[in-house]
Amino acid sequence: MDQEKRVLVLEDYKNFREGLVQLLAILGYIPLAAECLDEAKNHIAAHQVYAAILDNSVPERLGEATKTIGETYACQLRRDHPIMRIALCSAFKPDHVDELLQDYRIKFLEKPVDEDSLIAFLQ
Repeated sequence: MDQEKRVLVLEDYKNFREGLVQLLAILGYIPLAAECLDEAKNHIAAHQVYAAILDNSVPERLGEATKTIGETYACQLRRDHPIMRIALCSAFKPDHVDELLQDYRIKFLEKPVDEDSLIAFLQ
């Protein structure tokens, strides 16, 4: 596997973020963990990113209230990085995201993300 396959993980819940980061590392990817939108944007600016897994509800900055901004950021990433693999991640799939997922070629991963689903998304 190409050692330069970095995967952004935008997730504000520490246990889920760390679990996903560990699984990605085991699979041979280079995980870039972000707890808020600002951190995610810094990783995107500093690295060539192969894929992004975005929690649907995260804070914009550390210490702020959680907002449903994952969808908006996913669309922005798609426009700026047309070949990047992008997935929204949530415990449930809101009805209104189906059109967004199709229009912007974004995948959906249900929490907790199992290894098979993660591998399918990354391949």
